Amino acid sequence: MRRLFWASPALLLFFVLDVNAQISASQTAIDSFKKGNAAYEKHDLKTALIFYNAAITADPRYADAYYNRGNVRYRQRDLDGALEDYTKAVQLNPAMAFAYSNRGLVLRIQGKIGQAMDNFERAIRFNPRLAEAYTNRGIAFFKLGDLKAAMHDFNKAVDFNGKLVEPYLNRAAVLFFQGKLDQALKDYNRVIKLNPGSALAYANRGIVHLMLGREDEASLDFRRCLELDGGLKPVLEKSIQEALERSYSIAAFLPHF
Repeated sequence: MRRLFWASPALLLFFVLDVNAQISASQTAIDSFKKGNAAYEKHDLKTALIFYNAAITADPRYADAYYNRGNVRYRQRDLDGALEDYTKAVQLNPAMAFAYSNRGLVLRIQGKIGQAMDNFERAIRFNPRLAEAYTNRGIAFFKLGDLKAAMHDFNKAVDFNGKLVEPYLNRAAVLFFQGKLDQALKDYNRVIKLNPGSALAYANRGIVHLMLGREDEASLDFRRCLELDGGLKPVLEKSIQEALERSYSIAAFLPHF
């Protein structure tokens, strides 16, 4: 998610049912939780929410269900609801690194950078190899203008999970602002290899090609971007104009939502 476009923050995937949940939760809660997960995987957020609600009703201390419901609410852009669920999840399970990372993500979007950073630190403390937490903290550092710290975190995220696209997208943005266009291009190539359906990667790679004077390659990438997501056309057109004028700024990025 920007002119270079800013990559979407790394919202962690839902928990799968674990042994502890099977022991502690009632069978009704477990069954509802499973159905919620199945609906979430199908991107049926409305149905997933119904089943996670049922799981929580059956077992009000079901931390994983609060966490997963928080993810649904985040996807529905109910940030206050997501924040409430992530908070409940860590109250019930204070070592849940995933929930701290996602709570930090919501707080960062809400402009509460200090609180967000505290949550990212907690997530990393409980899981020092959690790539998504490093990615989210890196985005926060980027917002603060600390490109060195942002790059450190994106590098860490790539080291811990080389199949996650967000660290590459965001690291490429830092490389772009550092004027390292060839390195940025390599990261966009990696993203497209991992996720050929990433409109943002094609848009950003096209901008880099344009900056490097490779107009034919840029044109192909812009065309592919719009084939994947025609809604990006107004922002992409403005980005191309800015690239031609060489007038980039961090503020020009497309916001997450």
